[in-house]
Amino acid sequence: MTKPEQNSPKSPFDRVPSLPNREEQRGKSFMYVGISALAIGAVFAANTWINIPEVEFGSGVEDLPACTRNSVVDFDLQVFTTGTSIRALDISGLGQDCNNQHLRVTLTSETESVIRTLPSVQLTSTTTRRLTIQAPAIDPALVFGINLELSDTAF
Repeated sequence: MTKPEQNSPKSPFDRVPSLPNREEQRGKSFMYVGISALAIGAVFAANTWINIPEVEFGSGVEDLPACTRNSVVDFDLQVFTTGTSIRALDISGLGQDCNNQHLRVTLTSETESVIRTLPSVQLTSTTTRRLTIQAPAIDPALVFGINLELSDTAF
């Protein structure tokens, strides 16, 4: 019986794993860094876009009452040649649980200082309420926040 030679040619089915060259390694490294950066960016972006509704009461910040959670506040604007002002606020989507509660609306600036507190109104079973803005006029570009406050008694 003969012994096979050490240097005999290998079968075409024997594969030698090839090592990736430096360019392939560099390309994969950039790909992993890019994917990681996108994932981290998505987390930070989601963190800045998620906004949980809150309303500020005199003693601190609380969650919005259930009857105002689906509310929408629309500005009724009046346009003049000299500028634009807010004529009224239309609050729609008020729930039936707000019936007989007193609502006070405060408009705040970019620095969260109070621009105007509107007189409180007692809510009825109507799901929409219009609040008229009295003089002096309010420039809508100055309004950055709207606080809704509810109370069982008048403010």
